[in-house]
Amino acid sequence: MVDADAREDVFSTRTDGPAAEGVCQISLKDHNIRLNPGTEYEWFLIIVPDDEERSGDFVGSGVIKYVEPGNALTARLRDTPTDRLHNLYAEQGYWYDAIENLSQRIHHAGTGDKTFRLHRAALLRQVNLPLAAAYDSL
Repeated sequence: MVDADAREDVFSTRTDGPAAEGVCQISLKDHNIRLNPGTEYEWFLIIVPDDEERSGDFVGSGVIKYVEPGNALTARLRDTPTDRLHNLYAEQGYWYDAIENLSQRIHHAGTGDKTFRLHRAALLRQVNLPLAAAYDSL
């Protein structure tokens, strides 16, 4: 992750990835990373299928900007049940937070309940990620 203004690395990690296909998340909190309000960060994800042949790498990137919620939104967040927070986050434009909340709900719901997966698939389709959405639509 790079601070877009300073063009300096803020965070870098390497992982073996998940054992199966699906949506994978990396928690900045787990790595003691705090984003500065109002700062844009560009993130990159590189999937390296073969360390010896890097021409087959898959590269993705995006931008994230931490915007502190105002008092009204903070109050609404406090009063909203956890299993409905994704709606409020999405409504207010906090896309990453909506995805994270849904991912947590999916993790806790287990395999039987597809409701949160369908919500996440809808959000993924809205940002033109049809393959990721297809995974949750199964």
